[in-house]
Amino acid sequence: ADNLKMHQTAHSGERSHKCAQCDKSFVQAGNLKTHLLTHSGEKVHNCAHCNTSFGKASNLKKHLLTHSGEKVHNCAQCNQSFARATHLRRHQLTHSGDKPHNCTQCNYSTTTAQALNFHIRTHTGEKPYQCNHCEYSSTQTGNMKTHKMRKHIN
Repeated sequence: ADNLKMHQTAHSGERSHKCAQCDKSFVQAGNLKTHLLTHSGEKVHNCAHCNTSFGKASNLKKHLLTHSGEKVHNCAQCNQSFARATHLRRHQLTHSGDKPHNCTQCNYSTTTAQALNFHIRTHTGEKPYQCNHCEYSSTQTGNMKTHKMRKHIN
């Protein structure tokens, strides 16, 4: 009976569990408890394979796929598989040709927000990654890693 009542509450729109720190509210007390971790920064779900921790069990579950190598999300148009559904959705844009992220300063468009952010740095000149061995700076962390490997390896 309790499960039915909780289920019916979900449909009523009633959200009686309110966060005291922001304007969010929840149907279930457990969801509020999980939400409160976002304010405290507490990360109670720990990976047994590395020292990474998460505030939500669902994020730990997604992370564990990086260790198992399991790829359960398959593209229907080609033979590629992905560990995360979000990665499959991003990949599917390569088949559709859709590039939903557009630069406001030129006609550049791309499939990911990250690629757009990197592109915008070509307009702003921002290079947030500074080498701690020399004056070199770069727009992307990968470029910095390559620089350090080539120029500063002992």
